[in-house]
Amino acid sequence: MMFFDIETTSLNPYSDESKIILAQIRRNGVTHLFKEWELGEKQVINILLNEFCKLEKYEPVITYNGSFDFHFIMGRINELGYDIYQKETMHHIFTTIKHCDLLQFDNGYFVSLEKICNQYNIPVTYKAYGKHMKKLYEKMEWEKILLHGEEDLILLEELIEKTDIYHRYDRIITISDEVRGFPLKYKVVKKDIIYGAK
Repeated sequence: MMFFDIETTSLNPYSDESKIILAQIRRNGVTHLFKEWELGEKQVINILLNEFCKLEKYEPVITYNGSFDFHFIMGRINELGYDIYQKETMHHIFTTIKHCDLLQFDNGYFVSLEKICNQYNIPVTYKAYGKHMKKLYEKMEWEKILLHGEEDLILLEELIEKTDIYHRYDRIITISDEVRGFPLKYKVVKKDIIYGAK
């Protein structure tokens, strides 16, 4: 099981100020943080590509609002001048990943990771949010960005370990082809989140 998240400077991957500033992956209790300010954005994306290639067959990727993350990454790939082979490789990976997005739990009733943690009495110690990332990045407050990124994944892991959220889905979900560059839609059918559903 992989826990995954990114931090960005914008909600729009195509705007001039947009970039992925941090990518976080947690597996087997270990968090890996890939920092744009050290590696550059393109290298962060390349590392993510390699990490997703390492997934075992049917290994789930657990996120909170991961549909945004995958869509944002594809947008940045388009903007950064990746060649067609690299784009198709990333697209293939994203459309075959087994993805469980906890934002959609109970039809999206919980609008933030903090609120769903509060519901299950899981303490949130570092209260920074995605909307703060741009200012933190501009001020070069790297440590605060890293604390936020690491805690998000630890909270996701605790939610899976301490609740029945994950097991309440009838099956693990595959992201649709709409991740190629179109807005992701979803509907809930028998507790399944179907991305790209009409």
